[in-house]
Amino acid sequence: MKIVGIISSPKRNGSGAFLVRKALEASEKLGVETKEIFLADYIIEFCKGCFHCMASGTCSSGYISIRNLIFRRIWYIRNSNFHTRSFKRFSDNNT
Repeated sequence: MKIVGIISSPKRNGSGAFLVRKALEASEKLGVETKEIFLADYIIEFCKGCFHCMASGTCSSGYISIRNLIFRRIWYIRNSNFHTRSFKRFSDNNT
């Protein structure tokens, strides 16, 4: 099994990040492969509908690299900070 933890908080060591990391640590103890994604490390723009991602598999936004990590995983854990633009842009592109 594979799990990815998405931290959408702008605070790298905030309470949301702490909780996601604790969940990933517990999963690792059970032998699960984990990956942490800190959304603030990526430049995520709103989808412009250019379909460049469909033609080449790349995007000018950091969204595609995150999406590819998530789609290779079975489960994902995320903290939900509704006030962050990075998570809003990520979730809008993901629908």
